[in-house]
Amino acid sequence: MGKFLQILLVVFLALILQVSLLPNIFPAGFAPNLLLVAIIFLSARTGFEKMWPWALTAGLLSDFFFFLPIGISTASFLAVAFIVGFLTKWLAIIHESLKFLVLAILMIAGTVINSWLVSIFSKIFLYHEPLHSLLFFSILDPAMWKIIAGNLFLFAVIYTLLKKFERLIITR
Repeated sequence: MGKFLQILLVVFLALILQVSLLPNIFPAGFAPNLLLVAIIFLSARTGFEKMWPWALTAGLLSDFFFFLPIGISTASFLAVAFIVGFLTKWLAIIHESLKFLVLAILMIAGTVINSWLVSIFSKIFLYHEPLHSLLFFSILDPAMWKIIAGNLFLFAVIYTLLKKFERLIITR
C-alpha cells in the first residue's frame, strides 16, 4: 500500500504543478503536459512493466482534474507508455551520445500519439461524432506544434537536471 500512496502523491503534486504553475509560466498554448512528459521519460528509462501503475494513476487523476470522462487520459497515457517502452527496448543498442536525440524523438511521437488518442476518445465520448470523422487528425495544426514545443522544452530541462544529478551521484 505504501508504493501506491507514493505514486498517488507524486502524480498528484505533478498534476497540481501542471494545472496551477505551468499555465502561468508558459505563453498560451505552449504549456507542456508535465504528466505526459514524465510518463514518456520514465517509460523510456524503466520500461512499461514498471511504469504502467504510474500511467494509470496519472491518467485517472488527469481525467478527474480536467473534467474529462474517466478513461480518456488513462487509456492514452497507458498506450503512450506501452509504445515508448516497446520502442525503447527495440532501440536499446543506441550509443550514449544519441540518447537525448532518441528520447526527444520519442517525446515528439508520444505527444502526437497522446493528442491523437485524446482527440479520438473525445470525439467518441463527448461529441458523439460519426465514425468517418474520427481518424482525421492533422500534425500540421499549429496548436500541435505548440504542444510539442512546450513538451520538448520541459523534457530538455528535466533531462539536463537528471543528467547533472546522475553525475553528482556517480562522482561520490
